[in-house]
Amino acid sequence: MRLTRPLKISSFIIVLLALLLFLQEIVVKPWAHGDVQIAGFYGEPENSLDVVMIGASDIYFGFSPCQAYEQYGFTSYVFAPPRNSVSMWKTQLDEVLRTQTPGLIVIEVNGALYAEEELDTDENIHFFTDNMPFSKNMLSLIRDHAARKNRLACFIPYLKYHGNISSLSQVLKTVRNRMDFLSRGRLYMHGQRTRLNLIESELPPLKLSDDHSTLPLEPNHEKSLREFLEYCRDDIKTPVLFFRAPHCVFSKDSLEYEFFRRANRTSEIISEYGFEYLNYDTEPEELKLEYQKDFNDPEHLSVFGQQKFTDVFGSLLLEKYGVGGAANQPEIQNIWQEGLILYHAYMDECFKLIEMKDEDEYQFMEYESPDAVDLIYPDG
Repeated sequence: MRLTRPLKISSFIIVLLALLLFLQEIVVKPWAHGDVQIAGFYGEPENSLDVVMIGASDIYFGFSPCQAYEQYGFTSYVFAPPRNSVSMWKTQLDEVLRTQTPGLIVIEVNGALYAEEELDTDENIHFFTDNMPFSKNMLSLIRDHAARKNRLACFIPYLKYHGNISSLSQVLKTVRNRMDFLSRGRLYMHGQRTRLNLIESELPPLKLSDDHSTLPLEPNHEKSLREFLEYCRDDIKTPVLFFRAPHCVFSKDSLEYEFFRRANRTSEIISEYGFEYLNYDTEPEELKLEYQKDFNDPEHLSVFGQQKFTDVFGSLLLEKYGVGGAANQPEIQNIWQEGLILYHAYMDECFKLIEMKDEDEYQFMEYESPDAVDLIYPDG
């Protein structure tokens, strides 16, 4: 009889903790695109990726892992939240190599080009801490990047997000999408996102193939870049390739031109450490990009541009770097073949929407990845 009260109290505490854990993990934590990109990486089976790409929106709007797999046979993942900072690349690389043994790491350099002194915002840090398993890398990320006053919320996200419960419709949407993801355990499209709306410009972009002018990087970003390059050179055995995704520059007075010049400076720094750098800002002819069709805006490719870039870049990764082999495992092959079914259904839906709408109507429509919002199943 004496154990009855302690047992009741213990049971109550266990139920309460379970309820709070459910509220935190399924109900109140956001499930926006940056969250999806990171959580999906941990759904990939261990040692199943031939290539992992680290970067920001420039690469997840630019490259399609499913298309690359279908055309060239290698598996890949785009490990890239929005506005990803160069200062976090080392932690992200460590996370990649903790669960995967890729034949190549690919870094899109946009995260080193921002003018802001600090990019480690609370939101960007939570993309990772909310969705990565507890590990030494998680502790390092919080210690090195999170403000002291925000660190506890990195361990207990409920403290940051409990206010999300105020919107029933948002709660239901979050629960539905998170439960759907948990039931699948992975992203069918391995980090790809696309947009259908096209760039608005009556003027063609500048031709910059002979423009080698530079602009200094923000000092903190150059310091982080050099530390990362030194780490890759001295401590990482996996080959690392750096590149700049395609962009449009319409004026030398634009922010895009500032980024272009910082990218030229980044190329010089990367070369100092002996790494290869590919600049697709200055080689549009190779990609056969048509700016009015293949760009969503000056910084991102449209669904059409994504197909062209994946074709060219995927061929280079296969032929020059010899990536591939993970899909030789039958269980990995089955996962990717399943993803291809949804990928084709998704792409068919994209092009159907384009055919149904004239340009003015879909200029402002953003059609997101089915993994991020609503799945388009092959059976309709």
